[in-house]
Amino acid sequence: MNDDLPPETQTSLKLLRDIVQIDPGQRGLNGDPYWNLFTATADDFVRACQSIADHPNPRLAIVTGFFIPTAHPPGHETDGPLGALFLLRACESMGISSVIVTDPEGGDAVRAGLHHCAIPLDRYRELPRLHGENWYTTPSRLLGFPPTHYVFIERAGPNAQGRCLTMRGKDITERMWPVHRWIQKTADDMTQGRSVVTIGIGDGGNEIGMGKIDPKLVASSIPRGAEIHCCVATDYLIVAGVSNWGSYALAAGLFLLRGQRPPVELFDPQQEYHLLEILVREGRLVDGITGQRSVSVDGLAWGEYIQPLVRIREVMRW
Repeated sequence: MNDDLPPETQTSLKLLRDIVQIDPGQRGLNGDPYWNLFTATADDFVRACQSIADHPNPRLAIVTGFFIPTAHPPGHETDGPLGALFLLRACESMGISSVIVTDPEGGDAVRAGLHHCAIPLDRYRELPRLHGENWYTTPSRLLGFPPTHYVFIERAGPNAQGRCLTMRGKDITERMWPVHRWIQKTADDMTQGRSVVTIGIGDGGNEIGMGKIDPKLVASSIPRGAEIHCCVATDYLIVAGVSNWGSYALAAGLFLLRGQRPPVELFDPQQEYHLLEILVREGRLVDGITGQRSVSVDGLAWGEYIQPLVRIREVMRW
């Protein structure tokens, strides 16, 4: 925790982080109370919030999308796009430029969500169909948007063998455009005096950003951890029980640090449920655990899923 922050701010930020760092799916995120996926990057949440809040002109490229091949029918999951839209809506209300980036399969959901939230459709960027080395092209040129931050929310990333795997070990490499290569591009840019911050949000060990965690820890904590562990690290990593929850906390942390009040409707559970209904119906998203096209996230009943947002809303009433 940053000691330069007022004590009350430090307390609120820690509470926001702790609210979303629970393991409802019993994935092994906090099996050991001292050495686990939550404690491994305990300070990253505050640092991620500060990296955006303290920037004089932040511009976020919010990258999401996780393909579920075992779904009926196969498609992108509800964890990720819902959180991406939440973070984008928060940025819109704070005057922070941002866009959502995903694969063509997830485009309908994002467009439907933007339309429902009365946000211009130009806030969406569809990943282009590129091959090989073309993915190392300057991302800002591909997106038509020069980001200061990449936020990867529930975005599958490659393991040590270069393959993207689901929690069940299913290979989805061919269905996930390799946006992780942009992280290498940002590292190259830093050596030339240009800096882009990367933030990962994940909940299972196989998402972009999880490379920041010791492979031995992931292997000993997560089923198939040694096999599925994404080896790509981000500057900051937010591990949450559900990736969407990490987005909720990040957005709340930005409001807190910038001293701005969030719109009442943003933290409204009913509004979030209605938005998820639209993403499932019009965007054909599926629950990543059950594989069903249902208004749910990671197999959780709605009442359980939405509790962290309810608690965050209570923290935000200052």
